Amino acid sequence: MKNISLLLLLSVGVLTMIGCVDDADQIFEEQQVEFTEFMTDKGWINDAVDLGDGIWFYLEERGTGVDYPSQLSTVTVHYEGRLLDDTKFDSSFDRGQPSTFPLNGVIEGWKRGIPSFREGDKGYLLIPSKYGYGSRGSGSSIPGHTALVFYIEMIDFD
Repeated sequence: MKNISLLLLLSVGVLTMIGCVDDADQIFEEQQVEFTEFMTDKGWINDAVDLGDGIWFYLEERGTGVDYPSQLSTVTVHYEGRLLDDTKFDSSFDRGQPSTFPLNGVIEGWKRGIPSFREGDKGYLLIPSKYGYGSRGSGSSIPGHTALVFYIEMIDFD
C-alpha cells in the first residue's frame, strides 16, 4: 500500500511539473507574439535581432565602440525598464546617474542581451519573463510572467 501511495504521489508531482512546463512554454510563445506586434508597431520588425533564445535586440543608434562586453564584464549603462503596456518600472535616467554593475549579478536577460551592445550603442532589449523575473515577478511593479522592455545606453564596460 505504501508503494502505491508513493507511486501516486510521484505521478501527481510529475504531472504537475509537466503542466508547469507546458504553461511556461505557452507563456513564452505568447510573449514572442507580443514582441512581434510590439516591434511591428515601432517599425523595428525588419531590423530587430532574435539573440537565439527569444530575447530581442534592436539597435537604435550605433556608438563608437568596437568591442563587446562579456557576461563577466562590469558595465556602466543608462537604462529605462518598461512593461509591454509602456508602464515604467525603473530608470537610471530618473535617478540622474548611470548604473554600474557586474553582469553576472543581474537577470538572465541582461546577461544574454547586454553583450550585444558596444560602447556608445543605444538600443532596446525585449526580454521574455523566463529570462526576467519569471513567475515570481519583482515587487509590486513587475507581476509574475511579465515580459520586459529595456532601453539601454552602453556607456562603458571592463
